[in-house]
Amino acid sequence: MKLSIASVSSMRILTMAVVSVLGTVLLAASLSLGQGFGAPQDTSGLCGTTVTTDLRLTSDLSCPGNGLVIGANGVSIWLNGHTISGTGPARPFVGIAVNGWTNVTVRDGTITLFRTGISIVNSNHVKVMDVAVVGNGLAGFASGDGIRVFSSTDVKIKKVVLAGNGNDGIEIRGSAEVTVSHSTIQGSTCGISFTGGPSTGTTVHKVWIIENRCGIKGRTDGSTLKQNTFERNGTDFCA
Repeated sequence: MKLSIASVSSMRILTMAVVSVLGTVLLAASLSLGQGFGAPQDTSGLCGTTVTTDLRLTSDLSCPGNGLVIGANGVSIWLNGHTISGTGPARPFVGIAVNGWTNVTVRDGTITLFRTGISIVNSNHVKVMDVAVVGNGLAGFASGDGIRVFSSTDVKIKKVVLAGNGNDGIEIRGSAEVTVSHSTIQGSTCGISFTGGPSTGTTVHKVWIIENRCGIKGRTDGSTLKQNTFERNGTDFCA
């Protein structure tokens, strides 16, 4: 289904407005939440780095390949209001990759222009909070998502803006106890996609799902959907 010119225009305006508001929130957070990260350090050369300790960005990162790769349990990434950007979703790179780790937190910044914005695979107790995941992914590419959650448990995605991600805003596969809350998902092929069957114990709560071709795709049995808002999707639910 094609969106009308008016709908596309409103999508772009809304996306810019939401990201602008989020930027203000992130700036406020950067002034109040940094006590636990020690003195600022030069982070300008970090693209592609495997991160094994807590990290606070002090500048934007423009990465020709992957952004950051988590390499230990218990790592917190504070984007500190900064942006990690790739060279465009045509190349198969990831903004932040969490593969096989536990107790990882990513917060307060923007991930854009990667094939996959944030990839969470075989991991447990992961939090993604106050992040804008914008303009990642390509429609028709299995990996072309804003956030991918595969074979993981207890993943919390909260106060996140996902806009203009080409394939799925969030793809959830073979995972349990995933919570998506107080977030906006806009302008993707599917807002949230449950692939490979249902993901047990998943909760989608107070999420604004707007102007996607399909709001929620796949089997939702075993999941709890409550107080969500669907607007101007091609269809709110699809198989």
